[in-house]
Amino acid sequence: MARRMLGIFTRIGLGLTILAAPDVASARAGDLPRYYIMRHLDRTLNGDGLSAAGRENACRLARWFVGRELAAIYIRKFARTAATAEQTAAEHGIKVREFDRTVALVDALRTSRGPVLAVGNTDNVQQVIRGVGGTPPKDVSNFRWVWIVRANGRTTVDRVPDTGPGCPAPRRTGRGGPLR
Repeated sequence: MARRMLGIFTRIGLGLTILAAPDVASARAGDLPRYYIMRHLDRTLNGDGLSAAGRENACRLARWFVGRELAAIYIRKFARTAATAEQTAAEHGIKVREFDRTVALVDALRTSRGPVLAVGNTDNVQQVIRGVGGTPPKDVSNFRWVWIVRANGRTTVDRVPDTGPGCPAPRRTGRGGPLR
């Protein structure tokens, strides 16, 4: 009798496990990164390109994405956003898609498959995060912040690291700015 009851409970227990598994899987899937959204990296003072620090940080951004899935890279059409994404695209073998308008960028993000990096500028980062269902930050001034919007809308922020293998060493700073 005890053996028969154990068999019944085992079958019921397995059934509950099987029924619960998709919910656990979908809950985990909802928390997977869907969008990586960032402002371009450090730019030159009077131009549209990246400064020396911005180019160094572009290398670190590419290293930050090593081991992370990335299906596409979308940018607003500016030299500084293209330069920010260039090394990451090369590392992943991805062609960068440029958009003239923020609305078109957001539409492309919404229909994309897989995790996507979107690089914008100060004027549109908040709009892009909101457009894909995330919670935009109040401050987007830091060049190295990456906002991660998950499939369930949860929004977190990470930072491009100070170092990366194969990247230039970080600059020491003094009172007047970077020292070489």
